[in-house]
Amino acid sequence: MSPRRLGADGRAPRSLVILAASGLVLVTSVAIWALPGAGPDDRPLGGPGRVAASTTPTPRVTAGPTPPVRPSGFIGFVNAVKNPRYDLPSTARRTGARWFTLGYITALRDGCAPTWAGMPDNPVLKRVEPLRAMGGDAGLVFGGPGGPELAQTCKDVRRLTAAYRAAVDDPKVRHIDFEVTDSFDLDAVRRRARAVAALQRERPLQVTFTLPATRDGLDPDDLRMLGLTRAAGVNVSAVNLLSSPPLALVLKGAQAAHRQVSRALRLPGGPAWQRIGLTPVLAGPADLGVPEAERLVGFATSHGLAWLSLRGARPTDEVAQILLTASRRT
Repeated sequence: MSPRRLGADGRAPRSLVILAASGLVLVTSVAIWALPGAGPDDRPLGGPGRVAASTTPTPRVTAGPTPPVRPSGFIGFVNAVKNPRYDLPSTARRTGARWFTLGYITALRDGCAPTWAGMPDNPVLKRVEPLRAMGGDAGLVFGGPGGPELAQTCKDVRRLTAAYRAAVDDPKVRHIDFEVTDSFDLDAVRRRARAVAALQRERPLQVTFTLPATRDGLDPDDLRMLGLTRAAGVNVSAVNLLSSPPLALVLKGAQAAHRQVSRALRLPGGPAWQRIGLTPVLAGPADLGVPEAERLVGFATSHGLAWLSLRGARPTDEVAQILLTASRRT
């Protein structure tokens, strides 16, 4: 897609928005954010491998567990590729956080095999069931800054569906998030939508998108992607906004995105705040002080946001504790 110049409304070109958001996340995507005493293990996983993706269709589920409760409160993000020894239950006990997202699943060389940076699975996944026993849960993040999302490289919808299925079958994941940069690619958007819709017909599955937001909200390509995904039959439960401080611009962008998401997903009446997650990306701890953290939690509570999260630099312990109160208010 050809680059666009800065318009009269001050909107940055799509390429710059993606570059800025991905750059901030990539620089600091080695740990869980805003959880004191996390003690990340930064050693990456290596070596060849892939998740086996059978193309055998899975029958539609006609009876099964109650659909999962949607993620809420404060969601901790774990880069499980960089932190394969991360202890989810221990963190939950220490901090009170119950919801986590684990990244990143990307495409292997043949395009249709999901992988954790070349490995077939990740040790953090084995700690999801103990977390569930404590009343929490963890979802998976597809895409991110480390490689292509599967829909970009896998050209066959049947194989793409099988790849997603292989990734979520163990440990029976009930929430998946897509952190995508390919919304300009309509073929990839449509393939992903068809595959995800097929998965939702098989099982209870919460589907969310993590997208960069500016003070003007979401990029038009991302809004079109959300609309096409909804039209394909996918139930998008929430959109997570990656925004860079200052906080005033983060909240202004959330206000704009709220209206945009309502239109893109054609939500029937009422406010769409419960479909919005908000994730500031910090360049340094000073980006979010105690007053800003209190204002952020107050905004999330009063508007009924789906959740709060955090990326980038680690804040102070005092700020982290304030953000974690979001988990205790839901």
